Amino acid sequence: MLQVVGSTLVTVHTLQEREFIRQLANTSYHVWLGGYQEAQNHSWRWIDSSPYRISDWTIKREAKTEKPGVCMKMDPESGELYSALCEELQFYVCSINASSPAIPGRRMPDGDLKRSFSLFDVVWNQSNVAEVILRSSSFFNELKNGRPTELCYTSVTKHEVLYLDKVIITLEVLNSRLQEANDSVKSLLQDTLQHYKNITVRTKTSRPSGPTPGWLRDSLQSFHSVVLEDPIYWLVALWARASLHSLAREHLVPTSVNNTFYQEWREDSQKDVEWTQRFKSVLEKHQNKTHVQDAINIFREHMMNQKRFYMAVDCNP
Repeated sequence: MLQVVGSTLVTVHTLQEREFIRQLANTSYHVWLGGYQEAQNHSWRWIDSSPYRISDWTIKREAKTEKPGVCMKMDPESGELYSALCEELQFYVCSINASSPAIPGRRMPDGDLKRSFSLFDVVWNQSNVAEVILRSSSFFNELKNGRPTELCYTSVTKHEVLYLDKVIITLEVLNSRLQEANDSVKSLLQDTLQHYKNITVRTKTSRPSGPTPGWLRDSLQSFHSVVLEDPIYWLVALWARASLHSLAREHLVPTSVNNTFYQEWREDSQKDVEWTQRFKSVLEKHQNKTHVQDAINIFREHMMNQKRFYMAVDCNP
């Protein structure tokens, strides 16, 4: 199956990559990775011949065996690595070059069909989810009145930090493996990563503890489903958050309100207005390499994730 889609079992080189794979697996069952043990000297190797640099990680042996063919698997719940017979039937995690055209079901770009219009405008006009969020969210309703409470604002910032912490891990892994992406796409992805890091550093709030909430799990799964696509689609997914904040600032926020939380949000959202323009510029520059319907579907799905995010925010005392 992996050969059919031009991929291999995933290799792991950093703790960040291991954490990313844990999120991606989203299962309580062990999953195969791309590590195997040489029969002669029992040293570990990666299936893609990349350097093996995790000698300080403990690899637990499930059972002693003299049989050849020992491979590496991971427990997604703990991140622990195990050795086991390669013939065991397990789930697996694979990797593929982001620019590969070999994924079955991927449609070819529309090319000349889009020269007469803006992909950015078409995708935005095909989704009305942002307007629904602004009408139904208790947080945005408080912003509309210019009087967000400390309870509501704190709830939003805690959710935001929790979300961005996870997305940062994913982007760090993706950016480290970008090879053939266009320079402008790569630059925007790297800048987005740094932008998110700056937000989490600046936000002075504690990280919520406990199990991963459903809205966050769904959001991460949606983003992970895009990682096999061309990096331009990663930008489409990331654009949803910035465009929602940009729209909210344009239509909901009064011009002058003496409220500390309101002023802070207004200042931060101005950066999202600028960020939206950057997304627009890069997407339009590369729109001949994308498929319109795929971009619409990805954007809508990630805007729905924003809806789940704001529905989970508690603004009630």
